[in-house]
Amino acid sequence: MGRLLGSPPGTPAALDSAPIGARFGNFRPAFHWGRTTKGAGAEGGISASGCDSPDLTFELYAQPLVSSGDYFGLMELAAPRSFDFLRYGDDVGTVTRSSDGGFTVDPDGTGSNVFEVPALDFNFRSLLGNAVLRWQWRPGSTLFLVWQQTRSQEVASTVGGSLGDDVGQFKLGRDTRALFGLEPDNVFTLKVSYWLNP
Repeated sequence: MGRLLGSPPGTPAALDSAPIGARFGNFRPAFHWGRTTKGAGAEGGISASGCDSPDLTFELYAQPLVSSGDYFGLMELAAPRSFDFLRYGDDVGTVTRSSDGGFTVDPDGTGSNVFEVPALDFNFRSLLGNAVLRWQWRPGSTLFLVWQQTRSQEVASTVGGSLGDDVGQFKLGRDTRALFGLEPDNVFTLKVSYWLNP
C-alpha cells in the first residue's frame, strides 16, 4: 500500500502507489510516485473489568499498534489522465540510493534535472492504556482514580539508525517487545463527587 507524503504512519492510502512529490522542470510537470511493501501493521484492543462489589469497580483498556512502510520503485506518471507509470532506473533515467537513506533521481539521464527524495521508510509503535478505579463510598458520593499511559515512537530511515537496515520491515515480535522499552507518559487524575443530601 502507498502512503501520501506527510500523512501519519499507519495510515495507508487506497492505492498501491502514492505520490511523493512533484517537479516542474523544463515546463513539463511530472508527479513522482513510490511503492511500498504491503502496508504492514497490527493493532488490537484489550479490555478487562472487575467488580468487588456494586460500590467498587475496576476497568482496564490497552490498545497497541505497530506498523511499517518500506518505499521503493520510484516512478512518474507516463501520460496525463492515465495510471500508467515510467519507473526510474528501468524505463527512464536513473535512481541511486543516497548516503542518508533517500534517493537521488535523474529522470531523463542528462544530469540537468536531478532531484532528491528523502528517506521515507518507517516503523511506528504506539501503546495507549487507561485504568479506572471507581469507589462509591456512600450513595451518590463517588471517587474515581484514573491512570492513562501513552508510549509511541516513529523510527525513520537514517544511516546508523537504531534498526539499521530493518527500518520499514514489519517484525511483530521485535516491534511489540520494543513498545515496553519506550519511555511512558503517565497521567493520573482524581475525581471526587459528594452528594450533600443523601
